[in-house]
Amino acid sequence: MSDSVENQQECGFCLKKEEEIDDPRYLPCGHSHCLSCLLDYLSIQGVLRCPFCRKVFDIPVNNLPCRVDDSCCDTCSKKGVLNEAAVTYCTTCSAKYCAKHQEMHDDKQNTNHPTIPFSEYRLKAQQLTPRFCTVHKNTEYSMACRSCLTVVCADCSAEESNCTDGSNHQLMSLDMLMLKLRTEIDELKVQVTDREEQLSSLFKKTSEVVSSFEKETEEMIGTLRKTCIEQVEAIQLKYRKLEEDLVELRQTVKSDLLRFMEENVGVKWAELSRHKLQVEAKLDSCHQVDLVTRYEEICDSMRKLVSDKLPSLKLNNIATLEVKDEKREVEVGIVYPQYGEVSVSHGLKTTGFVPQSMTLSHSVDVPSECNSVFQHEGITYVGLDEQTVKLINRDYQLGDSLVNLGGCVECVRVYNDRVFSLVGAESGYNTVCVHDLSGNLVTKWSGKSRSVYNKLTVVNDLIIVPSRTSKSLTFYSLTGKFQKSLPFSLLTGSGATAICSVGTNYVVISDTDSSRVFKLDISNGKICWESQHVSKPQGVAYQRGMVYVMNKSTTPTLWLLDSDTGEVVTHISDSTERTSSPVYDLYVSGNTLIVPRYDEKKVLFYQLN
Repeated sequence: MSDSVENQQECGFCLKKEEEIDDPRYLPCGHSHCLSCLLDYLSIQGVLRCPFCRKVFDIPVNNLPCRVDDSCCDTCSKKGVLNEAAVTYCTTCSAKYCAKHQEMHDDKQNTNHPTIPFSEYRLKAQQLTPRFCTVHKNTEYSMACRSCLTVVCADCSAEESNCTDGSNHQLMSLDMLMLKLRTEIDELKVQVTDREEQLSSLFKKTSEVVSSFEKETEEMIGTLRKTCIEQVEAIQLKYRKLEEDLVELRQTVKSDLLRFMEENVGVKWAELSRHKLQVEAKLDSCHQVDLVTRYEEICDSMRKLVSDKLPSLKLNNIATLEVKDEKREVEVGIVYPQYGEVSVSHGLKTTGFVPQSMTLSHSVDVPSECNSVFQHEGITYVGLDEQTVKLINRDYQLGDSLVNLGGCVECVRVYNDRVFSLVGAESGYNTVCVHDLSGNLVTKWSGKSRSVYNKLTVVNDLIIVPSRTSKSLTFYSLTGKFQKSLPFSLLTGSGATAICSVGTNYVVISDTDSSRVFKLDISNGKICWESQHVSKPQGVAYQRGMVYVMNKSTTPTLWLLDSDTGEVVTHISDSTERTSSPVYDLYVSGNTLIVPRYDEKKVLFYQLN
């Protein structure tokens, strides 16, 4: 053993003393550690590395020896001597020898078999240990089929056997096949190394982006706070100026009033009082004869005092206040100039990502007509006419069915890790089935609609199903309890209907036969707008202020409507000429658009640019 093994005094992980190690297991390098420590390290790191010598091993932990008996000489062990350490390993005889028996082995063989130091054998024990045929117990595996990679011994090769596909085995020696396989593995390792470098570079760049993003966020917050202060200061300055103007204007009016009061009203009042006192003095001191003879004179003078008109003042341009009954909007808003990028700029309206083109990235064939699509955590759920919900994985490969249902799957949605399927029937009511993500049935119930080519949506923990036959929207809880029915008389009795949620208070509904798209307030049934810009609309979806609509055509065309007004913002098309097919549903997220082409039996994945 090496000095590092001989000097080991503790577990390399938990540092327990050698005599206290729990269920010790020995790595091929000779170092021992607690079994639980080895299992924990392997579960976290994915590889087995000795903390002492830093060597990495690919061997099951449970197969590690709990004693170091394998370090003894095989010849000595057969003779009952168990403490004689091996120093070499013969790769021809597949045996370990002490120094003494190595010399005897060399003498016996006349020519030396290739041997390696026992320390090197420890590192390659799994590779050097002979593997014997499971059929011919005493014969080593020596060959393998290049085609099916079946390993056989010499006795197996003499027997008749074929590859799994029925063709003859292409046998070659294990050494030759190992060289070929290692060459292929080495080529893959180069690719893995390249990818590792790419990921390392991407990680570094992403880290730089995160740092830049954090800095940019702080700058934006600074802009918000600065703009807030500036806006408040501007408002305060404006109000101070208004106050000054108001005081100045009303002070002028006040001066006019004071002047009128003093120069007009005050003078007239004083004059009247003076004459009144003079008359009263004359009356008190005059003789009766004088009162009679001067009666007319006294009365005329008094009539003259009251006959004059009262002084008047006409005021013009008196300043008053008009308080507007409105709320002032902030002067900063968040805008989304492109998906994935966020910036702060001055303005009052939040605008969404508006694609300028659509590029087909993947096309997936499905076994029957497809009615509906929805994506959750990278998995695409597809509702089919053949009564199943199929899954398309992240690599755009069609997988197994999640569930098999008793009717055409009109719609599929995922909400709170539950899969909601609307199952249609030619006769009878629609059924809503709820499954978990593993396909286990949670609950189901029959709806109040007989409509086919129908959809559902989930808003605020409520399931909403439109019905063309009853011209209404029916609301259910997530467990199927009926909540309410909202009349909606504008639905036609035939054709197709699609629905999607817009925020938490609204839905958008398309009605194919009437070529109309509606936005509806689900709290009161009020129609917010009605659009007739899209002919025969079918699938609808919503994202960031935009309503996405598609219709039946040979050239898939996507219409974008402003969710506030219903006006057309733009429309884009896939230039590929296709078979005319209904599009009963849509799914959009970011710059990904998923389109189920009913008659084509295809699910199309588009990149929005």
